[in-house]
Amino acid sequence: MSASPSLESVLETVSILYNSPDSASKETASKWLEEFQKSIFAWEVSDKILQQQHSLESCYFAAQTMRTKIQYHFYELPAESHESLRNSLLDHISRLTSHTNQVIVTQLCLALADLTLQMTAWKNPLHTVVERFGNDEKHSLFLLDFMTVLPEESNSRGLRLGTNRRTDFVEELRRFCPVLVQLLLHFTEAQPTNPHIMLKVLKCLSSWFYVEAIPQECIVNSKLLALPFHVLCDRASSSSLHESASDCLCNAIFRCEDLRYYDVLSQVLMDNILKLEEAYYISVTDEDVDKSVNFCRIFTGLSESFIDHLTNSPGVGYGNLKMVDLLLACVSHPQYEVCEITFNFWYRLAEELYSLRDEERTKLFHGHIEKLISLLYQHCQLDTDHDGLPTEDSDFHDFRVKATETIKDAIFIVGPSNCFKNMCVLLGQQTGWEKVEAALFVMSAIARNISPDDDVVVPPVIAALLGLPAQETHIAVRYTCIHLLGELSEWISCHPSMLDGVLNFLQVMLHEKRLSSICALTLQKICSECQDQMAEHFEGLYQIVSMSDSFSLSQDAVFGLLTGISLTLNKVKNEVFAERMSKLCSFHIDGLKKVLHSPENTENMPSPLFWLDRLTVILRNVKVEDKEQHLCLPVAEILWPVLSETFTRYKENVRVVEHCCRTLRFLLRFCGSTTLSLLGPVATQIVTMYQEHPHSCFLYLGSILVDIFGSEMDCSDGLVSMFQAFFPETLKLLQQPNGIVNNPDTIDDMFRLCARYTMKMPGNFLREGLIEPVLMVAMEACKLNHREANASVMKWLCDVIRCGQEQNSEPHCKFMRSLIHARGENLVSGLLNACVSTLSSFLVADAAEVLHELLIFDKKATSVWLQNVLETLSKQNFAGIVPATPQQIADFHTEVTSLSCSSGDFRVLSRTMREFARLYK
Repeated sequence: MSASPSLESVLETVSILYNSPDSASKETASKWLEEFQKSIFAWEVSDKILQQQHSLESCYFAAQTMRTKIQYHFYELPAESHESLRNSLLDHISRLTSHTNQVIVTQLCLALADLTLQMTAWKNPLHTVVERFGNDEKHSLFLLDFMTVLPEESNSRGLRLGTNRRTDFVEELRRFCPVLVQLLLHFTEAQPTNPHIMLKVLKCLSSWFYVEAIPQECIVNSKLLALPFHVLCDRASSSSLHESASDCLCNAIFRCEDLRYYDVLSQVLMDNILKLEEAYYISVTDEDVDKSVNFCRIFTGLSESFIDHLTNSPGVGYGNLKMVDLLLACVSHPQYEVCEITFNFWYRLAEELYSLRDEERTKLFHGHIEKLISLLYQHCQLDTDHDGLPTEDSDFHDFRVKATETIKDAIFIVGPSNCFKNMCVLLGQQTGWEKVEAALFVMSAIARNISPDDDVVVPPVIAALLGLPAQETHIAVRYTCIHLLGELSEWISCHPSMLDGVLNFLQVMLHEKRLSSICALTLQKICSECQDQMAEHFEGLYQIVSMSDSFSLSQDAVFGLLTGISLTLNKVKNEVFAERMSKLCSFHIDGLKKVLHSPENTENMPSPLFWLDRLTVILRNVKVEDKEQHLCLPVAEILWPVLSETFTRYKENVRVVEHCCRTLRFLLRFCGSTTLSLLGPVATQIVTMYQEHPHSCFLYLGSILVDIFGSEMDCSDGLVSMFQAFFPETLKLLQQPNGIVNNPDTIDDMFRLCARYTMKMPGNFLREGLIEPVLMVAMEACKLNHREANASVMKWLCDVIRCGQEQNSEPHCKFMRSLIHARGENLVSGLLNACVSTLSSFLVADAAEVLHELLIFDKKATSVWLQNVLETLSKQNFAGIVPATPQQIADFHTEVTSLSCSSGDFRVLSRTMREFARLYK
């Protein structure tokens, strides 16, 4: 936008956006306003709209624009205009009334909060705001909103404040805290019956607790701390007020984990929270699930905060076991939504006890875990009148899955055999199908933990399962029986006499369409554990796969069954392997041919993906020794022409091409170097197609070719030519506007390809005229904030630097040493600027590994490069915020360059770089 639009044109466009019945006009208006918000003119125009207050929509748009500009485009304003912006915002706020829409108030609060955080020249901003608005009752709600969002914004990564500014500002909040507590008390005492005020006071207090801005001495003896407990115990409290009180306590509890600073507050909170038991039971009696959920969140938060004390000193001080009793009370709630909140605590408790390996302490929780499993058994029961199977997209199905994970986590505390026995006892006592199904469901969660040598507990259970009358037993019970058999597959492998009975049972159940998929998945598990025994059942398994449509098997079930069959092929003799492999693949190749030879859009004709994915499953699971790879050639000779035809027909369909590449990848891996005759045709086709349709999967497929054939001397020239054909097209794509950011898959696959060349044929690849432009792309791609793509770039850079480290006389090593010395400072600059600007914290470790390799390569030179780059980093940003002090920069350089080359020091370097990067974010 080159010129400032008139106020009238902006107002008219806003009106069209909100009021026009024409969707095309709305879309045009939306795009125009987006461009306007990005322009420098939005500051002045938005200010005028807020002054004139034409309509609700225009004021909201202006307030939102003002907030967005301050948050993301504050750099556009010169420092001398910051004060006038602040005064203008305060003037707009002073015109707020009780009738002003809350969305406008919120946007202005956020705008002022973001300005406060970025405008370092504004001294004592909180005092200024309170002095101006604290004595005017009509601004009470604004003041509470502002005091709530200010700490939240200080913790937001949307503002690039840096660690120093955030730390300083939290200290400023802590110094202001006594004033805040008095202010909040004033509001609660002035309007004690106003639930809206109470709600905002609790939200404000919660926000300050969250950023650790409330020293315990300011709150522990204050009447304000009693407010959330009063709300929670008041039966008449509204749901929203009750939830806000719960949020407040949860945030307070979370910050109290550090007893060095919050010992007194922690004790007060624990004592008062343990007294909430009666209030919780009242919520259960009242059937107020929302309030029960809130109490459960509080009890869980308290228990998790003191988990170390519970396991290290159970029953003493902060290890009060009443916390665990309260959680079991929550687990016993009639609604499983309440129970589910506690699951993370049980996981952490199990982890802590397992790491302690203290049998006596573990026994203290034996009763708690037994009760937990008993309650979960009750929660997992289906409704008596439930027909069919639980739907997988239901909340109850998700709960049952999480419940099994919780049981698996904690089962070692009580012992899997004991639990299995208890469920067996329940099975013998129950008559209702839903109770039987729930017991079997719990048993399936622990079946893998049962010793394969057990001869007492499991045999009668399997005998009972195999003796179930198929037609008279509820479908859900049969489903869970089949699932349990799959989980017992390891036990079955150690008791082969049971196998035939299990297979006969599954064969009968397979004919029930609703059970066919779980039968197939159970067969996969049995094939995986009983490969030797299942090899003789190939024909039966093959018949199931070939008739999968009539059995109504899901795609995942077919994949599972194919995985199982493929694993059995690993256990047969060569001649049998070749015959069975050819038979299994030919069936699916013929299916793919029918798709290719049918007219497009033929009704009822499956997608080529249907057959490609099945072939992929087979090829990826069959393992062949190198000396026997000649057995694979017949399959390759049949399959490659069909895949080539698939590429040609579907070259514009990215999804089909990707799946076809994946099938070819596993075919090449399956056959290994025996498919040398395919190298030329495959390389030619993927290069030709990449020129026309640069799908990144072709680059990945190229890396497979290099990995397999790169060590073959006769193939080196052809493989280098393949790269020389790939790279110009890739460079053309990446040089487009935002090309690197918009094509992370291409970056990922390109540098996977480069890594394979570097590993397999460094002498041919790392040479003058070929590698320099690749290195330039890599240095530019360092800033790409994409996990897989960035990891591929960094791994390749590490490989290249290691080649330069090798002290030998080979030409490529000498060349890489000279190239790294020439480009080293640029590389360090790319790494460091990426860390402080674009990369997420979890990606900094990969950049640290590259810097670590440079230190090993030439520590003295790297120290100089790093010093030079650090001097170019900004000393102060547009808002006057100092990201890193000169001392912090000097300390960073010293710490990095003083590290040794050990793996332990690499971890130190990674942590140091993450901490340094946070100074700028």
